[in-house]
Amino acid sequence: MYKRLNPITPLSTKISDNWWEIAEKTCLVAYQPKGAASLLLSKENVANPGTYDAVAGDNSFPQLTSAGWECISSPPASAICQIPISSIGTVAIRASDWINVASQEILFGAYEPTNRFYIFWDGVNTIRFRRGSTALSVSFSPSDDVYVIAGQEAYLNGTSYGTIPNAGDPAQTGISFNGAKYNGGAPTNETIVTFKAISIYSEYLSPPEVVELTTRMAAI
Repeated sequence: MYKRLNPITPLSTKISDNWWEIAEKTCLVAYQPKGAASLLLSKENVANPGTYDAVAGDNSFPQLTSAGWECISSPPASAICQIPISSIGTVAIRASDWINVASQEILFGAYEPTNRFYIFWDGVNTIRFRRGSTALSVSFSPSDDVYVIAGQEAYLNGTSYGTIPNAGDPAQTGISFNGAKYNGGAPTNETIVTFKAISIYSEYLSPPEVVELTTRMAAI
């Protein structure tokens, strides 16, 4: 007589409700201004509350609307994350309503005379990703999009657009969301834009992980 064996039950693989959590990756910072109950709560680093909470730039903090952090032109408004740039492996941003102000629009970043870390729009149809001394230019017109720099790889809406040349990070602490901090100081080249979600990781996300994160951020 053969003994009947019970079928093998697969292990449960719970998918996190937290959009910023990627398996075996360390999320240092996550902001979700879209849908936040208050301006104060929107500044909270939901991945690590009390650490790297967002603060205002040199003028003011963005307004909170149902869509997220709305950065207007007067006065320029920025959200600052006081994180050492050397600790950043990947940064991901979902942003919309990016409007040309002066043809030198910086979505986020920090820079010094040589090494620069930012995403830049020429106001027409070119996005520049930079993490070092040279930028990678991509033909693109913003709408409601997810932008990712993972190591030296540039992504738009989950698609890789190539490798940013000449690696090198600014030797400073703090990055600005809207504009870029110069030599650790005040943001410059602010624009008009709405930030919906932001996340920062200590590791480089792989292409499949970027796609997964992009899908989650787009669904917020």
